[in-house]
Amino acid sequence: MIPKSGCYESISGKDTILLKIEKFPDVVTGILKYNFYQKDKNAGTIEGKFEGDKLFALYTYKSEGNPSVREVAFLFKNNTVIEGFGELEEKNGILTFKNKESILFSKGIRFSIIDCVENENKFQLK
Repeated sequence: MIPKSGCYESISGKDTILLKIEKFPDVVTGILKYNFYQKDKNAGTIEGKFEGDKLFALYTYKSEGNPSVREVAFLFKNNTVIEGFGELEEKNGILTFKNKESILFSKGIRFSIIDCVENENKFQLK
């Protein structure tokens, strides 16, 4: 089965965030990379599911060489993707949203669609 793919990028000043998803019938997988200027970068994989127009996924990544897992949320609306933020709590070593209903998307990071093929090298995990 060929998944539906999408690639997205957010650029703010010298900060870049990249998101690539592949949507299968029962799961969404992908890559998420945060490249903050003069700060620790982190990159890893996501796996989750859509609930309506919102994607909730676990982000597995390394930051400063240490493995971590946290929940992420994205709103997909009108060819735009917005990362949501909310209060997190730790459960079994994983940071998860305390209350999904209170996640704020209005002030979240906005992504634009980019071509997956033309930008394939940006999504390489090294």
